[in-house]
Amino acid sequence: MLHTRQPPHCPLTPEILRLVAALDECKGQWTCLGKMPPHHLAALEHHALVQGTAAGLRLIGEQITDQEVAAILVDPASGAGRANGIAAHAKVLQLLTSSSTSIPFTQHHIKQLHRVLVSSGTAAQRGQYRPEANEEIGRQMHQLVTWTSEALDDQRLHPLLVVGMFLLRFVAIRPFAEDNQRLARLLALLLLLKSGYDFIRYYALGRVIEEHQALFASGLATGRQRLAGKDEIAEEWLLVFLRILHHHQDGLHAAMVNLQQSTARPALEQQILDLLRRHGQATNKTIQTETGVSRNTIKARLRRMVTNGEIVRHGTGKGSRYTLAGPA
Repeated sequence: MLHTRQPPHCPLTPEILRLVAALDECKGQWTCLGKMPPHHLAALEHHALVQGTAAGLRLIGEQITDQEVAAILVDPASGAGRANGIAAHAKVLQLLTSSSTSIPFTQHHIKQLHRVLVSSGTAAQRGQYRPEANEEIGRQMHQLVTWTSEALDDQRLHPLLVVGMFLLRFVAIRPFAEDNQRLARLLALLLLLKSGYDFIRYYALGRVIEEHQALFASGLATGRQRLAGKDEIAEEWLLVFLRILHHHQDGLHAAMVNLQQSTARPALEQQILDLLRRHGQATNKTIQTETGVSRNTIKARLRRMVTNGEIVRHGTGKGSRYTLAGPA
């Protein structure tokens, strides 16, 4: 049983303290994000939405690419039966990143987020705790949410440790019949944003977890075992969680460098990339309409961008369409 009124033992080892200090030092450096042009920040946030949605779905077994998600978000009809699940994840992710300060951290709102996130399943499962242990789960969730809110407010424990402890304990309680880990990752994102780590919205945390999926799963398994046995947070889990956040910062830095370098591209190529980011896909004719450039000029530029691996061509002839080759 989880005793969530008081925090379990938390090992503050030198390595954990070093990682926390390094993350806080970087947190201050990300104030440079506010000096970036608004359209650059919008591009980073859009990439994070697409990549985070795609990664979140792949982590639960969906076979889908970033490019497919981008295209379906623009045109849901192109997604057949997958459009609802994609739209649901993207809606929750966008809500958390755009309205983190105004979303109360309560059981009621956690249930609401689950109801939106789980687009399939019966009405009894969506937004409702597991019926076989509803009363006990309600008690444990009340204690966990109360402790997390109070711990973040009184700041006696570092917020990064509080968020890591919340994520682990939420997964251990497993309050819903499905999608507990996916919701836990999104709630961790919400808590990080509420704790002032605003830069996290500009690069997909879900993508980082996907890239280090085996490490993340192993850390969770060890953490859950230790929590159930001794009601203590395993050092292994906290180290994994903090290292995931370090990998996130590395990814954000690389994305910013890539974005800055892209400003040096020829204007037409940049227009084409921006158009594909907005719409997910485009034809030669669409690009002509948007840019006002002749068909032959666009055709030559598209051929060069395909050869360089920046974009992908689908189909042949006049029906050809183009998508981004990968996260831009």
